[in-house]
Amino acid sequence: GRVAAVSEAASDQLKKRMPLLKTAIVADATAGFEIDKSAVKRIRAERAGKVLLGNVGALDHSHKGQSTIIEAARLVAESHPDWHFMLCGDGKDEERFRREMAGLSNVELVGWVENVGDYLASFDVFVYPSLHEALGSSILDAMQLGLPVVASNVGGIPDFVESGVHGQLVEPEDAHGLIAGIEKILANSE
Repeated sequence: GRVAAVSEAASDQLKKRMPLLKTAIVADATAGFEIDKSAVKRIRAERAGKVLLGNVGALDHSHKGQSTIIEAARLVAESHPDWHFMLCGDGKDEERFRREMAGLSNVELVGWVENVGDYLASFDVFVYPSLHEALGSSILDAMQLGLPVVASNVGGIPDFVESGVHGQLVEPEDAHGLIAGIEKILANSE
């Protein structure tokens, strides 16, 4: 028999604990979100003229790395006034993020949303700067909708995101790298 792992990284972690274990990679499935085109139109209209750079996940920097997004927003506030970062979700670091965002108008905490698919369909780029991740099923949901992805080169993410093909891989907690990854995607019309 074999044990299912969601990525090579997850398999490696299991084998560290049980070296003789045989694994098979079975990626998480996508959520198959339904999309309400009128909701997508409203989300984009409320942020007209902006390039929407979105993240969906628990607000937890130690796992999902959203402080890196906020740092990137601060760094590009003047140089890229059309960029607008959106963090969808809730979690333990919400107040921390609000403090870090003080004075910024190019990043928003959207909060918990039931219509995740509508937000994903509204984004121009999916930004996922996790510090560690077995896989990151939100990336699969974004990719299913054809979104280019800028994500950390950690855990199982490189199993599914190939730089220059599906988006860009960057190092965790590197706001400058995150910005460069977004710039590369936006410069490539494909």
